[in-house]
Amino acid sequence: MDIEIVINRKGIYGGVKRLYNIASYLQHDGHNIVINMDDGKKNSWFQHSIPENIGIRPQIRICAETCRRLSPNAINILYQQAQFDAPESDEGFDLVVSTTQYLTQFLLNNSDIIANYQVPYGFDSSLFKPNSKNRGYCTHCGKDRTRVGHAQSCKASQRLLTIAYMPRKNKEELDLILRLIGSSDRYVWKPIDGMAETEVISTLQASDVFLALSKEEGFGCPPFEASLCGCLIIGYHGRGGKEWLTDKTCVLTKSPQEFPVRLEEAAKGEHEDKRASLQTLIKNHLTVEKECAAWLNVIQHAKQLYSWKFVGGNT
Repeated sequence: MDIEIVINRKGIYGGVKRLYNIASYLQHDGHNIVINMDDGKKNSWFQHSIPENIGIRPQIRICAETCRRLSPNAINILYQQAQFDAPESDEGFDLVVSTTQYLTQFLLNNSDIIANYQVPYGFDSSLFKPNSKNRGYCTHCGKDRTRVGHAQSCKASQRLLTIAYMPRKNKEELDLILRLIGSSDRYVWKPIDGMAETEVISTLQASDVFLALSKEEGFGCPPFEASLCGCLIIGYHGRGGKEWLTDKTCVLTKSPQEFPVRLEEAAKGEHEDKRASLQTLIKNHLTVEKECAAWLNVIQHAKQLYSWKFVGGNT
């Protein structure tokens, strides 16, 4: 099957990598797949083996985000990743895929579109994982940080807390949080910006906490990747992540004023159960294998529709 994924680069940021993951699943399954950018440029952010910007006549076209380039001779799939730019009605799409329950409801509320599939992202726990040298252990005292009494034995009041964060996310509130905390020498700040993926992973592995600062996400990936690397997540669920980022799996905040208090609690060794809880949830439910299987199911449905619509029979 010839499959094209069409991307409006202006409408996608971190989510673009997820599209290459999907392309990889389908390529591995034997499909001829191409990713075409609206601006004609090739991706140079990370390594991949997916052909780009090649003209084909696809039998299946996956339109990501704001892209509305339907093909009259293909099965057109709308892939909704973000909580903006809802289509007007179905605009001729044959299938609709969303990433979260929030986005499924977003489409229904704004366009009366019922998503055919809800496919959460899958995260590679063989890539995003704690450093093997200190897996499950405190980065300060070297002991098991989940055992009872660890905070006291580690002399929590004297501990430094290493905090990873993304400066481009909600910069206004980040600046306010930093001002509220002041010039405390108890925290080591690790900005993640302009890094290759390997650098991001190394930074997360060396951190105790990841600040989730985004309030408007379809399905923000960084908190989940940070969790797999061993970080406690403090911050916002970003709406699209609220079915996964809950009070049981992370330290949710409602305002910038809460961050100094929650960071102080983390420095004292509190909330360790939430660190482990989110890691377990991801490994059980948000896996590469499950995302891959779900997308193969979507494509099988699309192949059947293609046969009925253009060939006149079932495959």
